[in-house]
Order: sequence, then structure tokens, then C-alpha cells
Amino acid sequence: MATRGFPTGKWIVLVGVVAIVGGCSRSASNDHKPKPVDEVVEKPAPETVGTAAHEPGAERVATSDEDRAVLASLEAKIRERDPSTDVVTEETVERYGQKLTQYRMGSPSIRARLPVQLDVPTLIMYTPIEERAGSSAAATTLMDAVGKAMDVIPDLMHHGQIAIEPVAIWFAVKPGQKTRSWVSGLVQPLLIQDRDRLLRDLGAITVPEIKQPIVIGIVFPPHGQSVNAFDLPLPRDWLIAKTQAAPKPLVFPEDLFAIVWPD
Repeated sequence: MATRGFPTGKWIVLVGVVAIVGGCSRSASNDHKPKPVDEVVEKPAPETVGTAAHEPGAERVATSDEDRAVLASLEAKIRERDPSTDVVTEETVERYGQKLTQYRMGSPSIRARLPVQLDVPTLIMYTPIEERAGSSAAATTLMDAVGKAMDVIPDLMHHGQIAIEPVAIWFAVKPGQKTRSWVSGLVQPLLIQDRDRLLRDLGAITVPEIKQPIVIGIVFPPHGQSVNAFDLPLPRDWLIAKTQAAPKPLVFPEDLFAIVWPD
């Protein structure tokens, strides 16, 4: 089911997210140099991380009036970029005390360019937007940048520049107008050249100045399949960072970025 919602807590602790998501499918970031084929094409780790990965799945939870007000503001910013965007009905999912927001984006312009093998994208709000952006104007500009990142996949696939594969992107921004992305194939590892092309194009997107780091997921699932943020594989270096920091939990995204994306 498509979802909308907003995290009610200010912080998300990565140790919990890692335990929830588990697994380790192949991912990459746009600060990494290309790796040999035998390093990139590998099977996901057969074990999950932490005991919570064996617990029951995420459940739907109610959304407060305050959350709905934030959602309405964010939806308005999405529609500012493309008034025809169809933001599908809201649902907030929770697992182990953590909530995540998802928006299924049904823009006709995306549908027209999207391969039939893929479904329309889902945005996952790993962090609040306007609060961390610092102003409504910065949040609006950021959502425009996210829209451009969302356009990268159908554009490249439509022109045959990357293979048609279900894919997840973690689009991150931090103060100093810095941006970095991580990408991962959902069904199988991405080809090296496809990974590098995606990261190059995502890295060229201009982002606004913001107050605190922001992370947004962009997921193109297989056609007819829904997205649950808690079931997505996390980028490999995020999992490695969590292991390096153990037993201390990583506050997301500040503590994580201090390891995987230092200034």
C-alpha cells in the first residue's frame, strides 16, 4: 500500500534501523571509486543484523493532527513542482518504536517515461524536511532537488543509458550545500557502469543551504509491488559504520555521517 506520514520523533537511531532492515544487498555511494566486478557483484549477506530482524513486521499506526499539518505542508511543496502529481493516501508505518513517512508519487510525467517493469516511485522521509531545512523557502528548493533526483531514473532508463532494474536511492544533503547519494539494486546488484552513471547524475544536482542533514529515500519498485521502508536493504557502508561504532548506537544521520561522510 502506498503511504504518507511523518516521523514523530526528532531522532532515528541507526542501530534500530539496521536491526529492522537487516540484510546487506549491494549498494554504492557517489563518493566511492569504481570497484572491480568481483567486489560489486556479490550476494547479499545471509544473516540479518541484530535480533530485532526476526520480530514481527511493521504495522500501520494512526497519524496525529500535528503530523497531518506537517504532511499537508510537505505535500504542498511537492505539488508546487508538479501540480499534476498524485500523492497517494497516507499511511504511517512503525516498527520497534520508530516511524517512517512514505509518499507514493503518481506524476503523469514520470509514468509516461517509466518502463512498464517498474512502478511509480515512493519517497521515504528519513528525516523531517522543513525543520531541518531551516525555512520554508529552503524546504521548497530542496523538494525541487529531490524531484530532479527522482527524474534521473526514468530519464536514464528511457534513453537506454542504464539497465531497467528496481532501484533504491538514498539522497542526502548537509550544510554547505553538500549532497551525496547511495544506490542499491532491489532485485540484483547494479552493473558497475549503471551505478557510476546514477551517482554522477545525482551528484550534479544543486541543493540549497540547510541547517541540519536531511535524508530522503527514492524507491522504484517492481511493477505492482509496494514499498515498506523498513524492509529495504541499507547501504553497505552504513552497516559497516554501525558495526564499527558498536556497542554505541549511531544517532541518524549525524553520527552516521561523521563516519561515512565526514567534512
